[in-house]
Amino acid sequence: MIIVIICIMSKDNQDNFKVSNIAKNLQKLHEAESAVLKTRIANIRATTSEVLLAGARELVIKHAGEDYYLRLTSQGKLILTK
Repeated sequence: MIIVIICIMSKDNQDNFKVSNIAKNLQKLHEAESAVLKTRIANIRATTSEVLLAGARELVIKHAGEDYYLRLTSQGKLILTK
């Protein structure tokens, strides 16, 4: 994610510059989005391919009445096909 921060400057009566709260609000938004993403990642179940395949080179996954094949290649990569 890329955040572009735009600061709006205004001059007050004493010739001092004030930065608007836009940058602060964008930072808060970024922090909130990061927290949501971390929560989603934390709630995802994880396992290893070794556990799924249990020593086999191929596994059939049944989904919505269809068979999908998870295959371990000779190069150690996984391929999922229908």
